[in-house]
Amino acid sequence: MHISIDEEALSTIQISAKNSFPNECCGFLFGNESNIAFATEVINTSEKRKTVSFQISATDYIAAEQLALEKDAKLLGVYHSHPNEPAMPSVEDHEAAFPNFLYLILSLSKTKINELKGWKLNHENAFEEQLIKTIN
Repeated sequence: MHISIDEEALSTIQISAKNSFPNECCGFLFGNESNIAFATEVINTSEKRKTVSFQISATDYIAAEQLALEKDAKLLGVYHSHPNEPAMPSVEDHEAAFPNFLYLILSLSKTKINELKGWKLNHENAFEEQLIKTIN
């Protein structure tokens, strides 16, 4: 599947990742099935090492659902960063994944953003890469 992302949403994700480095950042993705219109950052509430894990609170999920209703948008999924790691889902990412949710993973190092990849669980409960295209 091909999904577009607005430049402003991409910028939100990149700034979130850079500001959180070396920890993982996280947030929500909103729009429609084929377009990520905007993203919002939330606090990584992981009690593990935040350099290799993230967690989003139930309160933040509820607030995201409310925001989607207010903006007449759909809550598409979540984004998070992988500092100094590839933009591939980890075992922990897979264990926490919801069906039909989009997962954007941004790989970055201290000095640059390396790549952004999108993932969704398929019918066999395996992650399948989604093509992401930036739009102006």
